[in-house]
Amino acid sequence: MAESALRKCEAAETNSVNISDTTIYEALGYYRNHGSPSLRLKAFYYRGMIVWNRKDAGTALENFILAEHYIRKRNNPLIAGKLYLAKSDVYLYLRETDNAIKDGLQAIEYFRKSDDMSGMPDACLSLSTACLMSEKPDSAQMFLSQCKSYWQNMSDRQRSQYFANDIYVHAMQKADRDVVFQLIDNYISTIDASLIKWLYIASLYDIYGCGSLTLRALKRYENSPEFDSESADYHYLMARALEKTGKYREALMSYD
Repeated sequence: MAESALRKCEAAETNSVNISDTTIYEALGYYRNHGSPSLRLKAFYYRGMIVWNRKDAGTALENFILAEHYIRKRNNPLIAGKLYLAKSDVYLYLRETDNAIKDGLQAIEYFRKSDDMSGMPDACLSLSTACLMSEKPDSAQMFLSQCKSYWQNMSDRQRSQYFANDIYVHAMQKADRDVVFQLIDNYISTIDASLIKWLYIASLYDIYGCGSLTLRALKRYENSPEFDSESADYHYLMARALEKTGKYREALMSYD
């Protein structure tokens, strides 16, 4: 029963279907104390992914660390790569960029050992984002260059993140405003609107002191699938934009 449950989890992940709590608990009930290191690794990894999809970062990290204990040299390097990439994403969410970079590099190392390179674009993009958060635009650009070699196999979602990070690199390297704004216009006209990183665009407009454009981008973000009403970045950018446009009372509420 546990093995069957674990296979259901693998099939669900392969087909981008959410894994149910019931299925993974059937697997964990056995693999907590039995089974090979490889199977126990997978059980804790999938449990971590379930809670991470709900943005429960603490529980996700706890399960990923438990899974990490079962990595062996003869383990499937693909699942190990996925594990370290997931850990990197959680650390990125928690703004622990040093840990995010460390685990992102581990993910790349394991992906290179596997026959399946499908995880490489996400690993390179995650690393470039962590470097941007650490204000290391040159390092971010290096990982974006690595990502470019997988361009033909990248999804529209991944390409959207690539464009957003690339524009942000230009801004952090003090590129001329007209150059950055042209890159933004090209990005918006190239990528499907539902996939555009509007919070990134709002942040870029804020860098160049354009309050009204920042507000416009934030309104688009509010209507996007990625909208998070509890995002600190969202409220901070909203406050700055409102302040620049003279709406001080609303700005103070956003700062609070």
